[in-house]
Amino acid sequence: MQGDLVESGKWKILREERGLVEVDAHLPDHLLNPRDQLFGGFTGTYVDMISLFTVRTLFKSQEDFKWSANR
Repeated sequence: MQGDLVESGKWKILREERGLVEVDAHLPDHLLNPRDQLFGGFTGTYVDMISLFTVRTLFKSQEDFKWSANR
C-alpha cells in the first residue's frame, strides 16, 4: 500500500477474538533509531492501527464498521 510507512501488509495476525488481537508487527529498518529500536514518534501509529484492528472484532460485518476510515 502506497504511503504505508509501517508496512502493515507484512504484519501477521497471530490471534483474533472478540475484543482481542495479537499481532506480530513488522518493524521496518527506516523506522528504527540508532539503537535499532522503534523511533518513538511512530509508537502512536502502531497503537492506533492495532486498536482499530481490535475494535473491528467487535462488529459482525464491515458495514457495521463503516464509520472508520481504516478499512
